[in-house]
Amino acid sequence: NKDKTPLDKKAIELARNLRNNGINTELIRKSSKFTLDDYIESAKKNSVSIINYISEDSVQSITVIEE
Repeated sequence: NKDKTPLDKKAIELARNLRNNGINTELIRKSSKFTLDDYIESAKKNSVSIINYISEDSVQSITVIEE
């Protein structure tokens, strides 16, 4: 746990809060090999509703599939 970055901690806290509210959540570290649009396209193919993109400055909630 000592080797968790501030972004790791922010992501884990967000995931914990979502799960506590009954929202299925999966954490995936963004690879520099792929763009955010690549992740959005993958999410659409896998019926993911929302992506929360976490940066040092903010959390961006992106609606992928309208419910």
